[in-house]
Amino acid sequence: MKQQEYHKYLLSLDWLLKKNELISVFLKEGWHIECFVCGKTDKLQVHHMNYKNVGKEILIDERIHDLRFCCADCHKKWHKEKGFKEKWEREMIEQFFNTKENGK
Repeated sequence: MKQQEYHKYLLSLDWLLKKNELISVFLKEGWHIECFVCGKTDKLQVHHMNYKNVGKEILIDERIHDLRFCCADCHKKWHKEKGFKEKWEREMIEQFFNTKENGK
């Protein structure tokens, strides 16, 4: 999807409904709505984890797989700050293996 088409999609009714669907699923399941990077709960935005399914985001097993909540600060860093995404991914991998090793 070209950048111009993506920005048009972000202004569409379809995108508004998809964001509301994501919020509804979280509330229905009792999940905490927070930034997936830092855990903040204010100034949240919805972030696409990948752009393969933009406009075709799907709900599987009560989860919208391509979307995550992200605070405005982390969202900006994710897209603009060199190495931010990679650092976060390394930390998640380390956390996963540390948790697994400790039996949690």
